[in-house]
Amino acid sequence: MAFGGGRSMRVLIAYCYSLPHVGGLWTYVHELRQALEKKGHSVAIMGADVRNQHYYLLGTDQTVRTRSFSSVVKPIVEQYYRKCWPKLDRWILNRETFRYSFELAAAYFGLEQYDIIHTQDAESTRAISRVKPANTPLISTFHCSHTRETFVAQNKAPGTMRWRYVAVEEALAVNAADNLIVPSNWLHSIIQSDYHPEKNHIRVIPHGIDAAMLRARMEAPSPLQRKEGITSIVCVARLVPEKGHCYLLEALAELKKVRQDWVCWLVGDGYLRRTLTEMRDRLGLQEQVVFAGSQENVPSILAQADIFVLPSMLETLGYAAMEAQLSGKAVIVTDTGGLREVVQHMKTGMVVPTEQSAPLSTSLLRLLDDRKLARRLGANARRWARKQWPVEKMLGQTMDVYYNAFDQTKRAADSESEEVVFGNQPIKPFARLFAKRYADKVEDVQQWKYAIASLPDGYAIPDWEIAKRLTADT
Repeated sequence: MAFGGGRSMRVLIAYCYSLPHVGGLWTYVHELRQALEKKGHSVAIMGADVRNQHYYLLGTDQTVRTRSFSSVVKPIVEQYYRKCWPKLDRWILNRETFRYSFELAAAYFGLEQYDIIHTQDAESTRAISRVKPANTPLISTFHCSHTRETFVAQNKAPGTMRWRYVAVEEALAVNAADNLIVPSNWLHSIIQSDYHPEKNHIRVIPHGIDAAMLRARMEAPSPLQRKEGITSIVCVARLVPEKGHCYLLEALAELKKVRQDWVCWLVGDGYLRRTLTEMRDRLGLQEQVVFAGSQENVPSILAQADIFVLPSMLETLGYAAMEAQLSGKAVIVTDTGGLREVVQHMKTGMVVPTEQSAPLSTSLLRLLDDRKLARRLGANARRWARKQWPVEKMLGQTMDVYYNAFDQTKRAADSESEEVVFGNQPIKPFARLFAKRYADKVEDVQQWKYAIASLPDGYAIPDWEIAKRLTADT
């Protein structure tokens, strides 16, 4: 199918936090970019550096310091909320400042040059929707529900001010996207029940994996090596509460009472590392459990493993489990979220109850005792994954979404507005106010002027929709 009169597509993939990074979201972005470029399309990636100090277009010299915008945005945000809501949580003020800085950086990079903008979370989606050209389609992929994963899974009560802020932002983002992609039926049902979208625009497209690339990475040298006579168990997950490592450690402590001919590699990092290390030591698992940290080449470690385990309390789909299946490993996952769509119990892996260590320990022991079962589950998982998770399938379905969104937007009439020229850029009345008032307070005047000149009519700080909904009941 031709796009836009037979020309190639210009796609911006945008995310307001660090890219690249080790994890499923970056793997998705990387796979999508490579697949699009193989089809002849041009792909730019906007993200932040690892400390969120700079925004940049990946692989180019186009960059802007976060502080270039946040130093001006922060007083505006604080002045408004001090006047209207003096006891507002500092966390919300910081998050507001961060998002507006991302919006201005996106405007500075020039969103008008893209045919499609594809954001990767609710925060980025709301931000881009406020600054993009009206006739540019906005596609969003939600990799999780933040109100569920970030708050509920970490025992932070729904109804708190932070939870309300994230829920409002997520609800606005759901309706701001022209089309919304989610990787699992589970997440689709959550969004429908939580937010009741105004339009029928959600498409379930599971993540895809490039099987050839996975095989090549499996053949690369691994930092972890299997030992003769020792079964290698691997868990690939960030060291955060919702990944359920505490239940895995308890399960391994029980397993050790029966068998000691195994080792468990915990691949990933996070703020719970110290707590989990202390728990490992307290359970006497120093010889069996290895904290391997973040690893660039997880498939090379999967090649050395015998069993893969993911004890999550909540999981949208489970990219790591999908990779393990395609690697032909016996997989054990918990009965939560989208993992039910990845693993069929005793067919393509084993499924155990969430937040329970005893069933997990029993399943691990069963695979240790019955190697024939482990091999059969691994072989079944590989066959299933080859059919279910090819990157070509994901790309084809994603391209359908792109085409439909582009066609719908192309048919919509462009809005007309009076323009005032600032330099070579059209500038709107509200933007002109910002340009004059704050131009002498920014680090880079030219970056500031260019960003302001690119803002659409009606752009405002703060985001009135969020402010209105947050303050409605206070």
